[in-house]
Formats: sequence, structure tokens, C-alpha cells
Amino acid sequence: MQSLPTQSQRDAAMYAHLGGLLILTSVPFANVAIPLYFYLRRRQSGTYVEAAAKTALNFQATVALLVALVYAGFAVLFARLATSPSVLEQRWAGDLVFALPAILIIIALASSGYAVAAAIAGHDGRAFRYPLTIPFVR
Repeated sequence: MQSLPTQSQRDAAMYAHLGGLLILTSVPFANVAIPLYFYLRRRQSGTYVEAAAKTALNFQATVALLVALVYAGFAVLFARLATSPSVLEQRWAGDLVFALPAILIIIALASSGYAVAAAIAGHDGRAFRYPLTIPFVR
């Protein structure tokens, strides 16, 4: 039978998940830094902390990848605009100008919501499974 996590382990798991809230700071990859810290430095605290940090790290790395893809979309759009300003007259370009920021906002809000839900579960001593996560770290 596996023992229950200690209060210190539950706090560390909570903080690892709450690191995902740093996506709201607009600092690139800040949301990955805190889960990475807890995975690399605090995993010796126990398997519970390691599992929580790994779960948070995988989800936040997936979010960072999605954000990078949206920024790549911005780069392609602006490069296209720089070479041909008449591109904005095309419907797809105008739609992208409004869709890409909306996608970033949706990603940030969803990531933050899941981070808070995971932090609550982590503090309660329960495992949390993020949806649509690429398992970068196994």
C-alpha cells in the first residue's frame, strides 16, 4: 500500500502545478520553468512530487508548443504582409489578424484553469490528469 503524501509533498505538488499560471505574465516559457524546477530539484522529495511535477511539466511544455505555433503563425502572416501589403485585402489574412490573438487568449485561460484545478487536486493529495498532453517527459 502506498503511503499518503506529506503536507510538504502536497505543497510542492501544488506549487509545481501553479507554475502554469506564469503563462499570464507573457514571459516566454515562464510557465515551464516552475514545473521544471520541481521536477529536477524536488523530485527526490518523493514519488508524489515527481509525478505531479512531471505531469505539470508535460502539460506546460505542450502549452508552450501551442503558443510557439501561434507565434509562428504571426511570423508567417507578418512576413507575408511585409512582402505584399495587399495581402490584407484577402479574407484569410484579415481573419488571422483577429483569430491568432483570440487563440492565444483561449490557450492562456484554459492553461490557467487547468493549473488551478491541478493545484487543488495536488494539495488534496490526489493525482490530476491534464487533457491533450504530449508526454515529453516519461
